[in-house]
Parts: sequence; structure tokens; C-alpha cells
Amino acid sequence: MGKIVTVVNQKGGVGKTTTCVSLTAALREKGLKVLLCDFDPQANATSGMGVDKSLSKGIYDVLLNEVEPARRVVSTRYGDVLPSSKALAGAGVEMVSIDDREHLLRRALESPQGFGGQKIRAGEEVLGLIAGFANGDARTALNTLEMAVLNGDMNEEGVLCVDEELLAQCMNRRSLLYDKNGEEHYNIISALHKSMRNSDADAALYWMHRMLYGGENPLYIARRLIRFASEDVGMADSQALPLAVSVYQACHFLGMPECDVHLTHAVVYLSMAPKSNALYRACEACKEDVRKLPAEPVPLQICNAPTKLLKDLHYGEGYIYAHDTEEKLSRMECLPDALAGRRYYHPTAEGQERKVGERLQAILEWKQGEPEA
Repeated sequence: MGKIVTVVNQKGGVGKTTTCVSLTAALREKGLKVLLCDFDPQANATSGMGVDKSLSKGIYDVLLNEVEPARRVVSTRYGDVLPSSKALAGAGVEMVSIDDREHLLRRALESPQGFGGQKIRAGEEVLGLIAGFANGDARTALNTLEMAVLNGDMNEEGVLCVDEELLAQCMNRRSLLYDKNGEEHYNIISALHKSMRNSDADAALYWMHRMLYGGENPLYIARRLIRFASEDVGMADSQALPLAVSVYQACHFLGMPECDVHLTHAVVYLSMAPKSNALYRACEACKEDVRKLPAEPVPLQICNAPTKLLKDLHYGEGYIYAHDTEEKLSRMECLPDALAGRRYYHPTAEGQERKVGERLQAILEWKQGEPEA
């Protein structure tokens, strides 16, 4: 059986593909048959190194699971796509350190393959700024340097000077580890959701602003906050939902960058609100019954009877209009016979839901009394 050597890092520009190409060449020199895959669902083109960067996950699984004779060298940002039974060997590539990035930039300025044939002046402080801006991504560092060089002006001595003013024009947005369509997108929205659930407003704000700074649509974040308001706060604070909806509307009206404070408002409110997942549990339990149980007919007593024929068929017979009773309640069964007495909503004692629970308990106890005549 062949081995899969897997090189994984969620960040681009750390050398996954380069490492795999070098490793593949070394293995092939030893006479080994090697299949080189660079799996990146974001890519839709083939790289210039003979590496297929456009594999779908289905094709990727076939390659890893079915091509037994080959040794496989895999470069990927997405460790979760790897079949664990097959991934016998693996290596994590760390983000390129700031010292290594500065060294790489100096080499680019000095090497004939880079800008070695040109008169370029870039001090250590400038290279340090570029290296820090790249946030662990060597590709971003080199691209930023190239942009600065191509947009720079030569002085009277024919030397192109890369200074801080020029860099400020090129570095308008830091390269953060955030991919709106990839795994890190889901990791960070999960971090936001779980931080709010844990009532950690500071962490929630950090993850929310990471998403905004990475270019996320504020309306996407606002939609997730609306979901959170019912799923994790619910009846414990019923003001959470209208507030979240209002924040969505504010984001829609204003857009970025003004709406960031409204998202901050919602994130802090939801983080600090009392928490209850009773609505979520009720929702899931009810959906489970709907999926698995037969579709029971509506009890006749709560069926509408707009015609004489339907009345003759006993539609609406035995219906009790709750407003006509002293208690504004009736003991009439509203669920199908097969589900009579089934409970989906179990309120917690958190926040305002405590009173809801007391009210529900009183209703249940009253309904267990003598039925109406």
C-alpha cells in the first residue's frame, strides 16, 4: 500500500506546494512512483508546476482511496478532507516567520531572478513593515514588494526608493487568515457563535471584527446574529430577536464602515443576555417527529367547517372558543390522537423564561383537572 504524505496549512503562501514539489522530485529520483496533488477548492486553474489545483473533493477522495500503487504527496489547506485511514504520514507547515520573510525580501531585491538587476533602495525598516503586513504569508510579502517597486519613482541618481509613504499606498488592507468561501470562514463564524454562547463579549467582538476586516458581508454576520437570538437566547430575553433584526436593518441602510458599531451593539447584547436553547430543542424535537412519524390528520374539533357538508361530517364539532371561558383556556386536545400529551417545549429557568415556565406549568396542571362538560 502506498503512503500519503500530506502537507497542511490553512494559510496561503507558506510553501505547501513548493515543499510538495521538492519532496515529489526527491522521491521520483529514488525511482518511486508519486502522485502529486495540490487540493484547493478555491483554485480553478492548473499551476505552472504540473500540479492539479482544480480537483474536486470527490475526485480527491478517489485519488487518495483507490490509487493503491502510487505514493501520494498532497498539499492542502483543508485537513478535514483527508481520509484518516489512508493518511499515514503528514506534516504541518508553519506560517513563515517575520525574520524569514525579511530574508526572503532581501533575496528578492538582490537575486538576478528578482530585482537584482535594478537599483532599488529599501531599508531594513521598510522590509520589516512589509514582512509584518504579510501576516505569515510569503506570497503576500513578495507581491507587496513587487507592487511597491512597480509603483515607485526613481530619483536623480536613477535609484528607485521604496519608502514608508509608498508602502502606505500599497498596503491598504492587511492579509488576514480569513477566506470567505473556505474552511476559515466557518471556523471564525463558529468562534463568534460559541463566544457569544459562552457570554464572552470580548472574544465575540474580536471574531466579529476579524470577519469584517477580512471583507465579510456585514449582512451575513447580521443574519447569523438573528439566528443566535432565537437559538441561544430565545425566551430568556425575547428582546434579543427584535434587536438583532433592527441591527440587520441598520446594516442594510448604512453599510460598511458605519454599520460596524451596530453589529458591535448586537454582539455585546447577545453575549450578555441570559441564555436558553429551549426553543432550539423544541424545534429539533418537533422536526424529528414530523420526519419520522405518519402524517396524522387534524383532529376534527379544530377543523374549519365553512359548509353544511363539512358540518355534517362533524368538522369543528366539540370546538371550544377559549375567549368564551373564564380561564381563557380549554382542555380540548389540539394534537392528533397519536401524539396526545406530547411536549416539545421545555422552558428553562433562565431570565424571563422562568415566568414562561411557571405559566406553562400552571396551564398543564389546570388541563389535568376535570374536563369541561
